[in-house]
Amino acid sequence: NYWNIGAGWTNYYDGSFLIGNSTGDKFFINSLGNTGIGTTTPDSKLSVTSASTSSEDILYLKSGIDNVDEYLGIAFETGVGGNGPHGAIRVYNGPSASDAYMALLTTTDGGTLTQGLILDHLGNATFAGTGYFGGRITVVPGYTGYDQLKIASNLTANTNKTSGIFTENYEGTATSLFQVFTQDNNNTIYYGSADGNYCGIQNHRFYVNADSNTPGSGHELALHI
Repeated sequence: NYWNIGAGWTNYYDGSFLIGNSTGDKFFINSLGNTGIGTTTPDSKLSVTSASTSSEDILYLKSGIDNVDEYLGIAFETGVGGNGPHGAIRVYNGPSASDAYMALLTTTDGGTLTQGLILDHLGNATFAGTGYFGGRITVVPGYTGYDQLKIASNLTANTNKTSGIFTENYEGTATSLFQVFTQDNNNTIYYGSADGNYCGIQNHRFYVNADSNTPGSGHELALHI
């Protein structure tokens, strides 16, 4: 094997810099300053290309951080104002010593990053919170308005397109919990199914704790419809 390091050859990679060996080109910078790893036609500031047809991690970032709440990440800076960073993707150690979670961070002042979306070590998602772990999806209070959780519907008026929440069992049967249907500027909430695409709710059972102020005290049926 041999290696070539230097300027690109005339009429081949004019005005470029190339590192390669007998098996092919490995590292390339074109006349625009675009850098290619595994490619001689980079279409951005950094293009990483693999010829493998198997699954792989094409970019691997590694750090020696070993304390809870320390992170490894990628930061972004735009021209919107402030010194940045204006966004980041980070992997944090925690909540315990052998766990790790991922977070998307944004800013409202041009530099102070806040965790907006967290995916924890168990696959649970948390919106607008820091260090909250628990339910499969958690929305943390803090917004001054009322739309803590927004479920959008079809934008075409007077069509039977509803927004809501439904469940799906192990057989793939979808059951609607509630749907909102809008027609002629009138909103209707359906507890059950607003159309034939979902199963309706056949039973409503409302349970309360035997001792309402004591979690784990057992529960009893309060109302069955």
